[in-house]
Amino acid sequence: SIHAYHFVIDRFGRVFRVVPESDVANHAGPSVWADPENAYVGLNESFLGVAVETQTGEEQTASPGQIHSLRILTEM
Repeated sequence: SIHAYHFVIDRFGRVFRVVPESDVANHAGPSVWADPENAYVGLNESFLGVAVETQTGEEQTASPGQIHSLRILTEM
């Protein structure tokens, strides 16, 4: 089966690994991104995908617990 994200951070800030970092997740679909030095084609192969749980239909920012988890995950 195809999973969309490497990690999911739930509304309480708990982190769940869905796909190992060594594997490709389908978080970006067919995609292209570039900066002044590089161009990336197929972002699924180039980047890790992280999803943050929020409520559907409401504009909501990440909770303090989610932000804390995102910082720790980024450091790792």
